[in-house]
Amino acid sequence: MPKDPSSMDGQSTDYTTGAPYVMFKGTPYVHLMIPMTGYYDYQPTAAPK
Repeated sequence: MPKDPSSMDGQSTDYTTGAPYVMFKGTPYVHLMIPMTGYYDYQPTAAPK
């Protein structure tokens, strides 16, 4: 969790691009997700088009 949650303000929340994305934006639990190799094997419906 970032010390300053506003540091995530410019990051995307779109998880379908294959790029890092923010989860739980606007909450105290905001954090950055970074998809790794095989990540979309577990979420095939979210895989980049």
